Amino acid sequence: MTQVQRILGAPRVLVRVATLAATLAATLAACSRRDEARERALEEPPARRLVGAWDARFRVDRPADSAHAAGGGDRGAEARGTIALVEDRQGASYPNLPVAFHAGAYDVDFRPLGLEVREQGEPPIAAARTVAAGSDGRPIDSVIVVLAPEASGRVGGRAVVLRGRFDGDSITGQWQAGGLAPFGTHGTFVLRRLR
Repeated sequence: MTQVQRILGAPRVLVRVATLAATLAATLAACSRRDEARERALEEPPARRLVGAWDARFRVDRPADSAHAAGGGDRGAEARGTIALVEDRQGASYPNLPVAFHAGAYDVDFRPLGLEVREQGEPPIAAARTVAAGSDGRPIDSVIVVLAPEASGRVGGRAVVLRGRFDGDSITGQWQAGGLAPFGTHGTFVLRRLR
């Protein structure tokens, strides 16, 4: 390598180092903004209201075809249980809930609805988030809860997705399992805060 090649090569190395340093600085700044945004979202009243234990009731409007054939999950069938949620300051991500602000567990037997939500021995994971305002800025206080969120990435997995709104000390809305409406099993739910 000649003296000229060494001199011309040096700035390229400096440019590469400077580019990497700028990229790292931008990435760290973006992560910091995301952490700040997460903290702000968790301080919103709807997010604080979601923390706690909830009595859960599910009613089926459309049973799964396979469950109906097996003698379970008739229209109007009900399932009951408990869902507990805490703030998730680290933030999990799932295919059906890309940004989760809450994590937790559930104890709901979905067999009366003709559903096997999780496999034997699989932990009963719950993930959730709230949306305080719509795109127009008006308050909407909506809630999304996903039971067995990791199931959506598995063949035959049946995550149960709840979409609802706060109604006093309750949350009411629609739930869906195993596909998009109207094809999957779906119905209504009510979550009532346990005291």
